[in-house]
Amino acid sequence: MNQNKTLAVYFTNGGVAYFENVRDFVVNDVAIGYKYSDIQSEVEREAYFFIANITGFTLEIDEESEEGKNAKTK
Repeated sequence: MNQNKTLAVYFTNGGVAYFENVRDFVVNDVAIGYKYSDIQSEVEREAYFFIANITGFTLEIDEESEEGKNAKTK
């Protein structure tokens, strides 16, 4: 699920962070979390951000998922 996607996280302080090769993305009432591969260092990492510190995020849609199919029809 959510294998090798791109992700942008928008912070309340106006900053934006971009991630590639995102997988295992989860969101709950407290935080978002995911695993990703750092492209420069080629190190596998796991990240978490508190919902209180972000204003939003964008995650690439999987074309094979139901969300991807629904996005095409709108």
